[in-house]
Amino acid sequence: MPSDADNTIDSLLTEGFANPKNWDALLAAVLARFDCTTGTIHVLDSSELLQLAAHRGIPEELIPVVTTIPLGKGIAGAAAETREAVQLCNLQTDDTGVVRPDAKKTKVVGSVAIPLERGETLCGTLGIGKYVPYDFTEPEIEAAIRLLFEQHRLVVEGSGALGVGALLKRKDQFKGKKVVAVVCGRNIDLEVFKKIIA
Repeated sequence: MPSDADNTIDSLLTEGFANPKNWDALLAAVLARFDCTTGTIHVLDSSELLQLAAHRGIPEELIPVVTTIPLGKGIAGAAAETREAVQLCNLQTDDTGVVRPDAKKTKVVGSVAIPLERGETLCGTLGIGKYVPYDFTEPEIEAAIRLLFEQHRLVVEGSGALGVGALLKRKDQFKGKKVVAVVCGRNIDLEVFKKIIA
């Protein structure tokens, strides 16, 4: 049976898509719950460009750089293009080519960008970051996948369950609070999924 926190997560996710004017409040809630200092929400426009809808902690000189992002460019663009979460334990030392040079000016270290989807439709991205390195362990990711299936009958890939993994890791910190977790992506091997939920 879903808990009050589960029901709150569900309603806040729905409200974000139903009323885009609440993107600022949604971003603030996500940052507070995950103890992050920077964040952005980009919304996909009709030209297939990501447009900045909300931001916190982004240096003023970088706002023009992050206002419009093409699919495939930078962390948010990569998350949108692949429709998979892009997690960086240390953005400052990343050499994959995903991180744009200006992103390092934020001084953010641990970060994740997650595609926002409504059904099968890409709607935008949510990106959050910390000033410390951070990476999720396999058991944390598996626990999140298991919880989403057992309580909500959702089949989610590992990167899509990271938000719930963070909640599980710090559940005492969030007890009695309203919490938002973004859940996305279903690209998981059936045999791996069966092993996790067994």
